[in-house]
Amino acid sequence: LRQAIEKYSQGKTAEAERIYQQVLAVDFRNVDANYNLGAIAEGRGDLEAADRYYSAALKNNPSDLELQDAAKAVKEKLSRQSPHLGPASGSF
Repeated sequence: LRQAIEKYSQGKTAEAERIYQQVLAVDFRNVDANYNLGAIAEGRGDLEAADRYYSAALKNNPSDLELQDAAKAVKEKLSRQSPHLGPASGSF
C-alpha cells in the first residue's frame, strides 16, 4: 500500500493503480485501496468505476466522512450525466 501511495504522489498513477489492484486481489475489502482507486478513476473521468470503488470502501468503513463526501460527489456527477444518456438522446 505504501508503494502505491508513493507512486501516486510521484504522478505515476498507472503504477499506483496496478499496485492498488494487487492489494484488492489479496484483500478486496481494503478501504484505502478502494478509496484511492476511486480517486484515480474519478480523476480520469471514469465515474462509474469511481462509484463502484467508493461504494466498496464505504461499505467497509461507513463512518468515514471524507469517503462519504467523495461517494456523494461522484453520485451527483453521475446523476447530472444521466439525462444525456437516456432514450431521448437517440431521437435525433
